[in-house]
Amino acid sequence: FTTDRSMRKKVLLIAGGIGVTPLRAMAATFVAQGKDTILLYGVRTEADIAFRDEFQSLQVQGLQTHYILSTPTEGYESGYLDHDKLVRLAPDFAERDIFICGPAPMMDAAISLLKRLGVTNDHLFFERFAF
Repeated sequence: FTTDRSMRKKVLLIAGGIGVTPLRAMAATFVAQGKDTILLYGVRTEADIAFRDEFQSLQVQGLQTHYILSTPTEGYESGYLDHDKLVRLAPDFAERDIFICGPAPMMDAAISLLKRLGVTNDHLFFERFAF
């Protein structure tokens, strides 16, 4: 689960909760490499968004960031990552290397969705934490 695994010019990072921690460093690396990078970051509330200032700084350099809050909040995507949000927020997901980190249920749902949509294992990378 390192940036060295990415061979494509485009990357999609999918984070849930504190699973954003390793993806934060990866986002900085990918942006510095000039890769087209999208971050989909799911949290419960706006207050739960970690590394907001760092992501805002990376947005100036080209990172596309979309926060998905499970608690409906004006100005944010709400609910959970689903087919509609994936296609709308990262329409070219099939052309990207995809890195996922977060709670097991979120990861399982995201991996299942991506595989149903034809993403193959050679472009899908994930990190599971043991609690």
